[in-house]
Amino acid sequence: HKFVPFDTELPMQSAVRVLVQIFLENTLSLKVKIVEVAKTGAISPILQEAFNDQPLVKTEITLLSDENLTAPNLKVHNKTLSSEKQCEIVILEGASGNLELLQEAEGVLKENGIIISREGDDLSPNFPGLALLAQVKTETETLVLLRKVVSYRKEHVIMAKFDGTTYDWLPKLQSAMRNETKTL
Repeated sequence: HKFVPFDTELPMQSAVRVLVQIFLENTLSLKVKIVEVAKTGAISPILQEAFNDQPLVKTEITLLSDENLTAPNLKVHNKTLSSEKQCEIVILEGASGNLELLQEAEGVLKENGIIISREGDDLSPNFPGLALLAQVKTETETLVLLRKVVSYRKEHVIMAKFDGTTYDWLPKLQSAMRNETKTL
């Protein structure tokens, strides 16, 4: 194990492996659906290689492109991203400048899914509604790891005095529990 800072520079193979490890630390999935929307080249073969080191994790990778791309052991489909559903990982190119593409990617993600955006040198981190988990510079680009911002429900606190004779706090507690709020 080696500590990797939030904003670091690594070779492409290592950068992808770091992002895969961060994803695996934050998910319980043993079957991972990955979709890459590629224009210039695909990093999903590197991702596949990183996942192959995990014997229990199975991957299903779909490469979407209207360009004439080839990738070893992967089929290239000329479909839209919105045709996909329940993806754990979506890989995009230049998403910081394309809010429509980001929203489309958010729509196909599973609850704890992530987006990997391949950004150029002119990175301006504009990812509304997404949390920036990691940023790794490579020889040619910057890989940005994003996840939907998770909102937590507010806790409801009920103060109760237990003297063993009165139970006037019980109806308040029952009402709070029926409302499915987190009650302390």
